[in-house]
Amino acid sequence: MTSLRLQERIRTGIITGLLVLGLLFVGLLSHQTYVAFSSQQTLVQDILRDYATLAADEFRRRANFVGFYGIGRVIGRLAQVPRQDPLPLPEQLPELLQIDEEERRDLGRATMLAKGFFRYDARSGILTHTGDILEDTESGLIKRMLEPGSDEQLRFSGTHHENIDGESHNFVFTQVSEDYYVGLRINEAEAINWLRFFIDQRPLIPQSLAGGKLDNEWVYVSLRGLEGSEVFTIGTFESGMQLVTESLEGRMYEGLSLQVGIYPKAVDSLIIGGLPVDRLPSIYGGTASLLWTLWILAVLMIGSALLFVRRERAIAHLRSDFVSRVSHELRTPLAQIMMFAQTLMLGRVRSDNERLRAIKVIDKEAQRLSHLVDNVLNFSRVERGSQEVQISAQPLFPLVREITDQFRGLMNEGDLILHSQIKEDARVMLDPDAFRQMFVNILDNAVKYSPSGENVDILLKENGDRIDVSVEDRGIGVPTSEKQRIWEPYYRTPDIKKQAIGGTGIGLAVVQELARLQTARVSVSDRDGGGARFTMGFELAGRMAS
Repeated sequence: MTSLRLQERIRTGIITGLLVLGLLFVGLLSHQTYVAFSSQQTLVQDILRDYATLAADEFRRRANFVGFYGIGRVIGRLAQVPRQDPLPLPEQLPELLQIDEEERRDLGRATMLAKGFFRYDARSGILTHTGDILEDTESGLIKRMLEPGSDEQLRFSGTHHENIDGESHNFVFTQVSEDYYVGLRINEAEAINWLRFFIDQRPLIPQSLAGGKLDNEWVYVSLRGLEGSEVFTIGTFESGMQLVTESLEGRMYEGLSLQVGIYPKAVDSLIIGGLPVDRLPSIYGGTASLLWTLWILAVLMIGSALLFVRRERAIAHLRSDFVSRVSHELRTPLAQIMMFAQTLMLGRVRSDNERLRAIKVIDKEAQRLSHLVDNVLNFSRVERGSQEVQISAQPLFPLVREITDQFRGLMNEGDLILHSQIKEDARVMLDPDAFRQMFVNILDNAVKYSPSGENVDILLKENGDRIDVSVEDRGIGVPTSEKQRIWEPYYRTPDIKKQAIGGTGIGLAVVQELARLQTARVSVSDRDGGGARFTMGFELAGRMAS
């Protein structure tokens, strides 16, 4: 038949296994949920990045309209001005050419994109210019831009963008003949106006893909110049936005960089059916944070459950050991009582002195048995919370002397030495029966743990508004690490177990609970010269009343 302890181990193992299995299951669910959430987040980021790329391509296409309908038209017409004629101002160009009125109006608007014109004769090295082209800076710049190095050839057309003294200089030029170039300096403010016009014509995101729901308010665009300064923008940057960064090319855009992003809230319109709705209240935070919180709570709860199971098992073992120790403690006095009672009944005593000695042994063992039973009953009431006390003002010294004299009769060796530094009629607030139980328990421990034949000292001393009753033994003492645990039910120090000293492990627990009910204090300290000192402190009756 399987022993009870083995059954307990099996039951504990099964519970522990189920708890660990539950923890692994919670971890697996949390992991799968997090993977699904991460996949969804990755999908969202990919979608936002793809649509940002589409918007950037559309922005770049419309930005080229400025060059095609504006800059290109002006350059083309400027090249038609005869080489020998004077170079016109930008606003004069439409009037010099033989063109229809519609073209003249369009060209007039386009010339607003030019701050000034320039003409360069590579054969003579002569540069002429009109409009807002500064002689001391831009002339030299234009010549360097157009004159080839020793191993270079002049380009058919091109652009040059440079910051001079913090001001942007943007040039576009084209080759009219082998040694003849014309060009212009771009009016960047007007170019930005043209750009904004083309961008505002319709949304950058194809409406066939967005279901006609997303306009340019859902798009962030940032066009930056040579030194990173922002020259054109739509919207504001938002955290979580997936940015696409590209360099612009073509007329007027040399050296400019473009950043385009889609606002994350737009993803519901970009995915068919939208994203699954997060029904968690915002107070819980993000999904990842919630999963980590649930995982940590699960670990803590299962860890606590394992601790409770282990503690319950330990308490069960302590109770089992307690029953065994109580049985042993009961057996010893009962054996003495039965042996001497049978001796008397069978008439085996040889003299009156032997008869008296047998009676005294029976009485002593009966008192010891009564004290043990009272301890168990008191401990049972303490565990149920039903222990009650009747506190009243009592003279302490006569009570201590009476209990000391009674307990002295139970000792086989050694003596109890009473030292009093209080008045004989000094009264304290206590329950006499509860005090008797406490005092006897401490005396019993002191005698039990003292070397054979050693005396136990009892000292009564006033301490402020209390009177302390101290019991000092000359035994092995209490290690510092054990001074708190000895008041716990069933607990016995390892040193006591090694020395096989008898006891139930509930005496000091009863002392502490009875002290609490009487608002008394109990403590343990080291005795000078070795051993332990247990102290009970009770409030003076007069001080308490006042």
